[in-house]
Amino acid sequence: MPGIIVAGFGYGADLVRRVARSSACGCGDVICTNNSSCAVSIYSERGAQRHESKTLSSGEFPEILGSGAVVFMISDTNEWKRTSRLAARIAEAHDVAVMVFLVADAEGDDQQPLPEDRRLRHSNHEWISKRSSVVVVDAPSDLDNVELRLAKMIACISNMLLEPSIINLDLADLRTVMRCGTEACIISGAGRSPESALRDALDKSLSLIDTSRAKGCLLHITGGDTLTLRDANHIAKSMTGALDPRANVIWGMRVRDDLEMIEITAVLTGKNIMRSSTRTTMSWTI
Repeated sequence: MPGIIVAGFGYGADLVRRVARSSACGCGDVICTNNSSCAVSIYSERGAQRHESKTLSSGEFPEILGSGAVVFMISDTNEWKRTSRLAARIAEAHDVAVMVFLVADAEGDDQQPLPEDRRLRHSNHEWISKRSSVVVVDAPSDLDNVELRLAKMIACISNMLLEPSIINLDLADLRTVMRCGTEACIISGAGRSPESALRDALDKSLSLIDTSRAKGCLLHITGGDTLTLRDANHIAKSMTGALDPRANVIWGMRVRDDLEMIEITAVLTGKNIMRSSTRTTMSWTI
């Protein structure tokens, strides 16, 4: 079972603490905190007791993150340089899969242009090594319930890896897709039929990214007891047709008896995949 850790820096640390209290992305323990950093672990067992441990030194913090298999790092613009350096370090040294989110500071002005070295969507992410599994993920820009939206994004990935499926997706699949690019977008869709669920997911993705530039896709399909392998295969083929013809698409499938809808979650990766409007606003919808 892969270890999953959510870490926050600056205003991102406050978001992580709020995510931990909300239980929106699953159960876990607040494993370390200080004034500007916070980390939370996620487990598959529902109802696991959550507790807060002692404050760790700055030197111990990277080792805690390096002990995970997947690390979500949430940073504000003031902590962006530190976050990117740490992401590159733990990915190289510990072979950790790292997803980095940049969020606006609650006290900042969303309309204020970012300095060039912090302009996330206009950088080439040279700090990301081709050998490591690191992607920068499009994050919600509005501050209303931002922790809930981040929690849903994180839960999408965590559920793929932690919950059993008929066709499982594992850490190796996630790493394979992450190495297809430096940017990522997490989308979801739902519908009562395979076509409507796929349309919902693609409508959201088209407003955020240029799907023709997506080189990797990790796709998970969940449905009720009427969902068939044929339905799932149809969704996977249709999703593949919307991407670059050479894109690496890996898909999984889960059946839940209590579910009446078909739910689709996808992680799309590539380089310069974000549309120009989202490069400015960094908006995201689930």
